[in-house]
Order: sequence, then C-alpha cells, then structure tokens
Amino acid sequence: MKKAIIFLLSIIVVSCQGQNTITAYQMKISEAENIKNNNKNNGDIFSPNDDKNMIEIKQKDYNLYTSSKNCQFEILVDDVPPFVGFWGKATETGTGFVGAIPINSCLLKSGTHLVSVKIYPRYKKTLLEYASYFSLDAYYRKTYTIDEESKVQLYRLETPTTGINNGNGLEGFPYFEMKSEIVADLPFEIEGWRNSVNLKEEQENGHDLKKDLQKAYQNLWDIINKKDTASLLKIISERENLLAVAFYFSAKEKEEAIQDLLSIIKDDTYELAPFPQEAKMHFYGYGKMVTLLDLEKEGIIRFVNKKDPKETISLEFRFHRKKANEELKVI
Repeated sequence: MKKAIIFLLSIIVVSCQGQNTITAYQMKISEAENIKNNNKNNGDIFSPNDDKNMIEIKQKDYNLYTSSKNCQFEILVDDVPPFVGFWGKATETGTGFVGAIPINSCLLKSGTHLVSVKIYPRYKKTLLEYASYFSLDAYYRKTYTIDEESKVQLYRLETPTTGINNGNGLEGFPYFEMKSEIVADLPFEIEGWRNSVNLKEEQENGHDLKKDLQKAYQNLWDIINKKDTASLLKIISERENLLAVAFYFSAKEKEEAIQDLLSIIKDDTYELAPFPQEAKMHFYGYGKMVTLLDLEKEGIIRFVNKKDPKETISLEFRFHRKKANEELKVI
C-alpha cells in the first residue's frame, strides 16, 4: 500500500518594506510534533499523517478544504490553479471563502506534487491585517462518497496568528506564501500539458504569444456567439477527456458535465458580452499553459443576464501547444 506523505512545508514571507529580503521557514516532518506541542501560539501549522487512519482506496479524490478571512488568495497545485481563487470586490468587506476544492485534474499522475498558497491583502488594501487568515486541510477520500470513514487527512496548513516579524500574525505584510509537498497515489496517468511547449519561454524569446492567444479566444467567442456547439465540443474535447479520467466519470457523467456547459451557451436568458478592455496573460504549469484573465482574474468569455446585467457568468479557457509551431489548443 502506498501512503501519502508530506515531505516538507515551507512558509515564505516577503517584507512589507518592499525590499527583496525573503525570510523562509522550513519544517521537516520529524519536527512537526515538537512545533505543534511547543509553539502553540502559532497554531497547528502542520499535522503529519496518522498511519492507523490510512485506508487502501483505489480511486482517490484529493481535495483541499480551505477557509479564509480578510484576504485574497490563490492556490496552485504544480503551478496550476484548481479553481479561480478568491479575488476582487467579494473580499472588500472581509468576507471569507470556505469550501472543498477538488485537485485531481491538476495532479495528472502518481508521485510528488507541490501545493502552494499565495495570500494577498483584501480588495483595495495594500497590507495584510491582524485578522487576515487562511487555513487548508489536504485529504483524500473514496470517490463518490462523503462519509468520514473513507476520509484520510493528510495535513493542515494554517497561517500563524502571532510571532511573524515580531508582530500579530500576517499584519503589515503585502504578501504571504505557504508551500507543502504531497505524494498522490492515483490509478491513472494523463499527459495533459506535461510534455507541451514552454509558452513562457516562447514569449521571452520574442514570439508574440498574446497575438496567438487573442486569435484563439476570438475563435472561441465566434463559435459560442453562433451557438455552434458541435465546433465547441471539438475544441474542448481534450480538456473534457482529461477531466473525465481525473474524476473517474462514467460515460453518462461525462456527457452530463458537457451538457451543463452547453446549457449556458444555449440559454437565451444570457447574451455573450464583448471582451473586457483590459486582459492580462497568465502562465500556469511552469509555463506550459496560458490564459487571458481580466483585471480581477476572471475569464474573458462572459455572459450577461439580459434581465439583470449585474448577473454574469465567466468562462476561463487555458491553452497549450503540443508541438512547436502548432496552434494553441484548449487543455
């Protein structure tokens, strides 16, 4: 039986004075219990696996259960966000995010994977506050179940409430990052973007990648605007196949997931909006994927409710290039 093991946890703090100084704290698994018992003021930053709770499960669903307050945050698994993150005006009043985030689609194969959490001040703030907080519980369970008996807790990350920079937790910092490594045991191996061209290097070497990306998005926009679902299905087929394998979908479940997406496009209650005036490229997967997001990090394919323009739906598409000189494709 393979076991999920946490090799290393590190916390990186960037100084609030805007200097390049980085203070890094690394905790090895053997130190975890001593830290937990002797430094309780910092909270249970890390909890190693308890072997007696390990359960042999063939089809594992890996999840990150998160809780936040007074901050914006982004989670990356092997440099890929499993969801869009928690950004923008929703954080202005200090409202937090609580929920489980599935990550199988980022893992692609068994082995060691890096989980990083990037924490920023809430909307319109330049510094994190005394009450800025984030926690993450990593676990897996048997797919299609929610019972606690099949849930195997892997570890917990939690931002310290005291002791950072001789102050009160994250107060005074413009940025805070936590990293951990996790070993996943999966019954599949997906190529995905692993062997794709490094698009970030292309951009750095003078290729006008944004022009290619705008062309790809315009093609998507035109197809969606015409409600040409057959053409859209061809474009997104690689992504949908990846998700079906990663989350163990049956043929019926895969079809239902596709129809959920198509229902948005077919719904006459919504109309497709023009692209936002400003959008930035974001690279993921260590440079092998790229997308365009608006200034609040939302997808630039947007639908607006005709009766209530404040109600919008945003779709994000990520692209990769399998081989040099090939067109960008949705992944």
